[in-house]
Amino acid sequence: LGVPCPASSEEDSSLFEESLRRSVTSALDAGLIPVLHGDACFYSDSSSSGSIVGAGILGGDVLLELLSKVLTDTKIKAIFVTDVPGIFTSNPKENPKTARLLSTIPIDPRSGLPLLEDILDASES
Repeated sequence: LGVPCPASSEEDSSLFEESLRRSVTSALDAGLIPVLHGDACFYSDSSSSGSIVGAGILGGDVLLELLSKVLTDTKIKAIFVTDVPGIFTSNPKENPKTARLLSTIPIDPRSGLPLLEDILDASES
């Protein structure tokens, strides 16, 4: 299933979110497991010309965030596949001497977000 790449305007973002919602919902309704990945995208300006103004990466983490926004009635389970054995404090390929594998990621019980200060403190010890 393909969805158009998001652009910089709110209207384009809404179209992308709706297209993503429809595509994933259709796959789930058909009994399929959607497999999504990030990719490089071109971004257009918000004028009627739609001129390409830049490029960026639409990462898997952003896709998951968007899915949680547009699939409010669906419980989302995700598996991230990487080429490193876990989550590190920095890129272990670029920083093999300083990157530390995180054994846990503390979560704030109120917000449900990672406690970044605790992660950064653990990386320095």
